[in-house]
Order: sequence, then structure tokens, then C-alpha cells
Amino acid sequence: MAEAIQLLEGVYDASKSFGGAPLGYAYARSGRRADALRVLDEMSKDAALPAQEKAIVFLGLDDKERTFLMLQQACDDHHATFPFCLHRTSVRWAPLRTQIRRLAQCAHMAL
Repeated sequence: MAEAIQLLEGVYDASKSFGGAPLGYAYARSGRRADALRVLDEMSKDAALPAQEKAIVFLGLDDKERTFLMLQQACDDHHATFPFCLHRTSVRWAPLRTQIRRLAQCAHMAL
């Protein structure tokens, strides 16, 4: 994990909007909660950043409530990459896939 984090830190340094979610997730999953929260705080300053990017970090922190709040916002914003959370090969979201499907169904009915 340390090698992956080192690579992700390089990506983050080059592009905070592109590298924030994976780095924050990796920090969180490796027990570096303070670092994950720091990245999340920096991500929150970018109003153009899609909400599901923040959801990825909250997922790593095992904060399901905030994960779903961010996914709901992504759904409400009709962000184009939200459906990828539902794909079977998206391992990161596997523990929450049933709840995400319900969220997507509710959003679809609200359109």
C-alpha cells in the first residue's frame, strides 16, 4: 500500500482534482485518517469537483452516511460517471452496491 500511496501522491501533486479521491481513499484504507481528512478538506474547496469524488474518500473512511449523501448529490447533479458505481467490476463499491442501486432507482423516479 505504501508504494501505491507514493504513486498517488505524485498524481495528486500534478492534479488535485484527478488524484484527490484515490489518494484520500488509499490514506483512509491504510489507517491514515488525518491525511484522508486533509485531502477531503482540500477537495471541498473545489466547487467543480463531482460529489462522487468525495464519496470515494468517505467510503474509504467507512463513513456510510456521508458516502450516501455525496452519492445522492452526484445523482441529483446528474453527473455522468455516477452509473459506473453500479457496474459489477467496480470492486470499490461492492459492499454498498445494493444501497447504491436503490439510490439510483429513487433518483430515476424523481426525474
